[in-house]
Amino acid sequence: MSDGMWGSITPILGAIVGAAGSIAALWVGDHLKRKAEFPEFDDNVKKLLLEELERDSDWRSITELSNIIGCTKKETREYLIEIGARGSRKNPENWALKSKKPLSDSD
Repeated sequence: MSDGMWGSITPILGAIVGAAGSIAALWVGDHLKRKAEFPEFDDNVKKLLLEELERDSDWRSITELSNIIGCTKKETREYLIEIGARGSRKNPENWALKSKKPLSDSD
């Protein structure tokens, strides 16, 4: 290959490698952020949610659950998935443990 051709390809390769590096850094950062910064807090949140959801087999609203643990609805949903809960098919506000409301049940 001539020097002129390498001069054209080098910036393109640099851009590709740079973009791939940026994407990898974002993914790793997101992955590490999701790991518990405060594991004791996470454990306490999960215990509170389990305690509330194990009381009976009724559905609980995401608003009620968020209020109990003091988190946003998005954060609450993440914790709910981690403890084995699921959302209702008919009402996205409602959540229950899969052991109490299996997917085979109509909701």
